[in-house]
Amino acid sequence: MENKTNREIKFRYWNGEEMHYSNEWARFPLTAEGEVFLQYTGLRDKNDNPIYEGDIVRIGYKETENHVVKWGVQGFWPALTSASIEVIGNVHQHPHLLENN
Repeated sequence: MENKTNREIKFRYWNGEEMHYSNEWARFPLTAEGEVFLQYTGLRDKNDNPIYEGDIVRIGYKETENHVVKWGVQGFWPALTSASIEVIGNVHQHPHLLENN
């Protein structure tokens, strides 16, 4: 499939035990319950880490709540435009980061 956007197209695949990365979604066969694809948002956090769906982010310097990056009707949520966004984990490997929300 031709990429007609300027955004880099990458995927992350959670197989229930570990995370795998690729530029091609077809490299990851879904074979069991709990396996998911997570798309790259095209953005990076304040530490230059790529931001994917399912990442847990902290926004701003005084933010006490953590947010999960999700795809919605109007794009990724939360709106990922702040230079103070920091990826602190993901929902599959670090669910404990959401316990105090």
